[in-house]
Amino acid sequence: MAWSYVKMSMFGTAAASSNNDKIMAEVVVLTQTPRKRPWGGSIPGHKTYKRDRIAADWQLNQDYFVERPLYNEEHFRRRFHMRQELFLRIVDEVTAKNRFFKQRRNAAGQLGFSALHKCTVALKMLANGGPADELDDHLKMGESTVLETLKEFVMNVIKILHGQPQYGLQLEEMTFHPVM
Repeated sequence: MAWSYVKMSMFGTAAASSNNDKIMAEVVVLTQTPRKRPWGGSIPGHKTYKRDRIAADWQLNQDYFVERPLYNEEHFRRRFHMRQELFLRIVDEVTAKNRFFKQRRNAAGQLGFSALHKCTVALKMLANGGPADELDDHLKMGESTVLETLKEFVMNVIKILHGQPQYGLQLEEMTFHPVM
């Protein structure tokens, strides 16, 4: 009954008596469904921030990863809760598994974050916790990008470690405890 009323109101009385109910239902759904904007990209009216990614990446390298860094191995170990060699090995393995961690240019032609930068953000979030936008000050990465990077990092580390006994970790034995 209601469907007849909808057909008559949208397509006239001839549509109400047709046997093409399925086709009409599809037409109604397609014409009445609002178009959803794809995720990502600029949203008109939203504020954007010009973060200097290149300078932040350069500073990160100067702080930890050049021949004579500002901070020594002890600082690195205290801040990242691991040795630098292990960190670099994780970066290499994650980058080899997922192209998300490879540095690329965006639609505007600007260089994105390096693999080292993304893995640093993810490991700092895992090691220290805290809000995602806390890293914006010195690593120049926005909250949504930090959360996306963290998710990709964790998923890839799980894929890499799954079933590899040399790491002493089996995925089935892992337990996750939310931080409150």
